[in-house]
Amino acid sequence: MPLHSVVIEDLKNWRLATLYRSDDDYLFPSIAKNGAQPIQPDMILKRHIRPAFERMGVKKRIGWHSFRHSLATMRRQKGVDIKTAQELLRHTT
Repeated sequence: MPLHSVVIEDLKNWRLATLYRSDDDYLFPSIAKNGAQPIQPDMILKRHIRPAFERMGVKKRIGWHSFRHSLATMRRQKGVDIKTAQELLRHTT
């Protein structure tokens, strides 16, 4: 199963398990704030994303910048022209 499919499945399962599961709720709500705010991004990495990658056997430390690199790599593999990729990544040169 492709890596992105595993991550998507984990996110879907999380949404089913959380107390805040309506379309208007945050995917990762702050329980301390009664779902009115999302939890901090670093907590999402620590509690959810990194454990999902560990379950998949990924040993590399994952951070938010990892997703940026993944996007660039996938765009290149799909044959997206360099100018479009540059704009999507907000690169000026």
